[in-house]
Amino acid sequence: MSDIFVAIGATPGGDDLLQRTRVSPTDTSATFYGLDLANGATYYTTVTAVDQAGWETSATTNGIIVDWTPPLFITATRGPPAAVAQYAVTDASSLDAEWVFEDLESGNGLTYEWRVCAQMVGVPDETECPVPWTSVGTATNVTADALSLLQGVAYHVLVRATNPTGLTATGATAVWVVDTTPPVTAGAEARFVAPSSVADGVDLQRVPLPSIESQFAWDTIVVQWQGIVDRYVPR
Repeated sequence: MSDIFVAIGATPGGDDLLQRTRVSPTDTSATFYGLDLANGATYYTTVTAVDQAGWETSATTNGIIVDWTPPLFITATRGPPAAVAQYAVTDASSLDAEWVFEDLESGNGLTYEWRVCAQMVGVPDETECPVPWTSVGTATNVTADALSLLQGVAYHVLVRATNPTGLTATGATAVWVVDTTPPVTAGAEARFVAPSSVADGVDLQRVPLPSIESQFAWDTIVVQWQGIVDRYVPR
């Protein structure tokens, strides 16, 4: 072979980025530096071989997309849909989650991993993760069961998206707490309140009233309770 030429352009066979450049006829690869590549653009490389008789033949690569920005996290939710807005749930063994990321350069070429971690306040990287990073390929949702989440611990699902160039972004669902026990109360009792107390604006939330078993009022019932405690969900 007499000569080998390489050209790079934004269209197949084009040379607007790198004009036809001679390389050694014995080489089978070449690297070019200092190119003005644009993020999101697609470039094609054309290799042309010329023999001693002057005949040429060319081959053009598939387009290569330049992508130097990571994916963009949009949202992640924990399901089923009725539970999305719930801070506390009763199921400690299963969950559904779905997520949305965008990558304008790579389109649908994102792959995903997910994990479940306890939310550790003041700790930048979660150290208690009952579900480690697990790949789901290009899927944008996951269903998990056979979990052993602890009661009273705040968890969230973390999702990591990776684009074809290896850049990553991570997002998370809102936290939730597993709560399998009802609130505890010390009891509730009917109370007597004099009409004059109501007229005087007595705060029934703060003033303890005498307990009664019968009353003469026919249009009012007052009840007071105390000691209602939810150990795992303080809200």
